[in-house]
Amino acid sequence: MIFFINSELQLPQDFEDDVVQEVLKTGTDLRQYSRQIEKELKEVENRSIQDYIKESQNIASLHNQIAACDNILERMESMLMNFQLDLGSISTEILYLQKKSVIMSQQLSNRQLIRGPLSQFIEDMTVSETLIMGIMDAPVTEKEFLLQLQTLNHKINFVKEQSYKEAKSCQDVKEILEKLKIKAMSKIRTYILEQIYKFRKPMTNYQVPQNNMLKYKFFFEFVLANERNVAEEICGEYIGTMSKIYYSYFKSYSTRLMKLQGRVEVPGE
Repeated sequence: MIFFINSELQLPQDFEDDVVQEVLKTGTDLRQYSRQIEKELKEVENRSIQDYIKESQNIASLHNQIAACDNILERMESMLMNFQLDLGSISTEILYLQKKSVIMSQQLSNRQLIRGPLSQFIEDMTVSETLIMGIMDAPVTEKEFLLQLQTLNHKINFVKEQSYKEAKSCQDVKEILEKLKIKAMSKIRTYILEQIYKFRKPMTNYQVPQNNMLKYKFFFEFVLANERNVAEEICGEYIGTMSKIYYSYFKSYSTRLMKLQGRVEVPGE
C-alpha cells in the first residue's frame, strides 16, 4: 500500500519519462520491471568488470607507456632547458664576438694607418748588406759607391733626427753607421787629395782633374756635412795647390810680359 502511495506521489514526475509511460500503457508490473532492470544493470556491471579485467594488462601497459612518455617528456624538457641555457650562452658569446670584432676592426684600421709610416721608418733605419758592400768594397769612381753614399748620408741624417726624439732603435744602427761614415770619409779624402795632387805635376792641364772632381761634388758635400775638419783639410790642400799653380802662371806671364816690354822699348832708344 505504501508502495502504491509512493508511486502515486511520484507519478507526476515519472510521467515525463518516455519509458515509464510506455510501461504504464502496457500494464506491466512495476516491481517485476524494476527487478528486471536491476538484474540487467547487474549483468552490465559484471560484464564491465570482466571487460576491465580482460583489459587490465592493456591498461597496465598503457600506464607504463604514459609513464615512459612522462619520462621522455621530462628529459625533453630538461634538454630544452639546457638548449635554452646554451642559446643564452651563445647569445652572450655572439655579443662578445661582435664587440671583439669591432675592436679588431679598429686595430686593423690603426695598423693600416701606421703601416706606411712604420715601413718607411724601418726602411730609413735599416742598414742593408747592399749599403755595407757598396761603401766598403765599391771603388770611389763607380756609380754604385755614389748611390750608396747618398743612401748613407740620408740614414745618418735620419738617425741624427730620431736621436733627438730619443728613439731606442737608433742605438742599434748608430755604431755601424759611424763605421761606414769613417770608411766612406777615408776613401773620399784619399780620392780627392789624389786628384788635387795631380795638379802639382809639371805641364799638367789642371782643368781635366777639376772636371773629374765636379762629377763627384757630392763627395765634398758629404765630407762637409759630416766631418768639417776633413773638409777644411781638403780645402786647404786645394787652395794651397791652386795658389801655387796660379802663382806660377802669373809669374810666368809677368816674366813674359817683362821680356816683351823690353823688346818693345829697344827701338825707341
